[in-house]
Amino acid sequence: MDDYPDVYNVYKGLIALRKSTTAFTAGTTVSAEKLANGITKYTADNYLVYFNATSAAYTIDTTGYTTVVTVDTGIVDESPTLPASVPAKGFVILKQ
Repeated sequence: MDDYPDVYNVYKGLIALRKSTTAFTAGTTVSAEKLANGITKYTADNYLVYFNATSAAYTIDTTGYTTVVTVDTGIVDESPTLPASVPAKGFVILKQ
């Protein structure tokens, strides 16, 4: 926790998100789609998650989603300002 507070806060935020919704619980249908090498898109309930394991940003489609969910501060925060891309070695969580 003291050595990597940014990583700790992301995990803390992800746990808070998991506890705030049933979208990520056992029994929920999750679909995964490989968009390109290192780019995967997951949908679960009313959430869309883009993972980018590459070293470059990747342009994403936010059609049908109205909120971006951030967890990097250790809490779940929602904003109507949707990103145009998922950052390199990062992820983006969108909500309808």
